[in-house]
Amino acid sequence: MKNENALMIALVILLIISGFLSSAAAIFCIVISIPVSVVEVKEVSLERHEIVEARPRPQAAEVRQDPEIAHTPVETLSATIILSFVGDCTLGENFGASSERSFSAFYSMTSPEYFFGGVSQVFASDDLTIINLEGALTDSEVKHDKPEPGAKYWFKGPPEYAKILSAGHVEIANLANNHAKDFGEEGYSDTKGALTAEGIEYFGGEDVLVREVRGVKIGFFGLSASAGSGLIKERILALKREGARVVIGSFHGGLSEITYTPIESQIKAARAAIDNGADFVVEHHPHVIQGIEEYKNGVIAYSLGNFCFGGHSNPEDKDTMIFQVILTKKGERISSAYHVIPAMISSHDDYNDYRPRVLSDGEAISVRAKILKLSTEAVASSVGLRQREN
Repeated sequence: MKNENALMIALVILLIISGFLSSAAAIFCIVISIPVSVVEVKEVSLERHEIVEARPRPQAAEVRQDPEIAHTPVETLSATIILSFVGDCTLGENFGASSERSFSAFYSMTSPEYFFGGVSQVFASDDLTIINLEGALTDSEVKHDKPEPGAKYWFKGPPEYAKILSAGHVEIANLANNHAKDFGEEGYSDTKGALTAEGIEYFGGEDVLVREVRGVKIGFFGLSASAGSGLIKERILALKREGARVVIGSFHGGLSEITYTPIESQIKAARAAIDNGADFVVEHHPHVIQGIEEYKNGVIAYSLGNFCFGGHSNPEDKDTMIFQVILTKKGERISSAYHVIPAMISSHDDYNDYRPRVLSDGEAISVRAKILKLSTEAVASSVGLRQREN
């Protein structure tokens, strides 16, 4: 009996401490409460906003994102779902550009587990990790013709590089980008086959994807940022017909050189997605991070930048981020929150070792401040565009 009483007292103390810590942790979340439903009308209740560093996966007792459920008994909380999004991942390098500092050289010296080893604590603890796979996984050497002026690149790695994704806890790849078909339809088909062989799902272009996680159907689509609103609406409706309760759009576009402010096509594509029922939009292509905007009932991350990027052995700007969407299901109601984990594309400052890592301390503070500044600029650009249109 004494042992049982001692155990009960210990459990009560543990619950009190857990509640205190979870309440404190909630203060540092970027939080948006979005009731997600199949109907078009949605309400948004904006809570606290701050970009945070990596933290362990929330357990049931730690869920405090939504004021409506903040004091609900733990046993009534149905599920918490964490989705991690990252930017451009090129598993390989420009065709014919192999060197001692190339992606392939690092692969030959290491293992598939090496490349995402610096972020595995995040990817292993979420429910889904989604990357933008920029390049082909193929043995084909027949390059797709690129008549447009300017520098040209054909990114590829052998099909076995898909093992990097499965070893790195990546579940889904977006293929809607300007390098997925660098080796034509054959290379594109090879890429899909390589992903499927490793259990990696994909979406992009004509392919949409619905994944059910903890009883919630989540829909993904990917398009170019130059896509018209009609095509965007068509993809969203296709996902909702398949039962998607949450819709997330991925757009590839903007300027490929270092540009920290989204351009008109990026803003218009993201707005069209939110206007037509998407809940979150993530974008990539500029190769650097850009800001985040809360637009109407949704959230837009304008550029996630590079991540595991074999396309450059030493980019000048190595800052990146992991953009996480957190869904909380209570009965039939789904609310959402998001936060950003500051990261860097390399473990070294002076060259790219193709091993992204989560930042902490001063480095994280610096990237956090950068994202907040870029977000202010992104919102200003978006508002300016709306004013010009009106």
